[in-house]
Amino acid sequence: MNIHIDDDLADKITAENLLQMLHICRQQSDELLAKDSLENYEACDLAYNLRSIKHYEAVLSYFMTSGDYERRVGKKFPE
Repeated sequence: MNIHIDDDLADKITAENLLQMLHICRQQSDELLAKDSLENYEACDLAYNLRSIKHYEAVLSYFMTSGDYERRVGKKFPE
């Protein structure tokens, strides 16, 4: 079955999914950073999450205006 949606709706769906993933990565990173020490696998997870956060933020800048980006991502729009 094919469902046809316009480009704007597809962009909004994509941005929402990216925002959810960004939120999850930030939450997991905060939990790991709050620990006094990390197991090796936790340190790897933290490094992966921190890298992913940067990538999600970069990709989201393509889908949002600067004001929307700053409001929803919580950072200054990249230049």
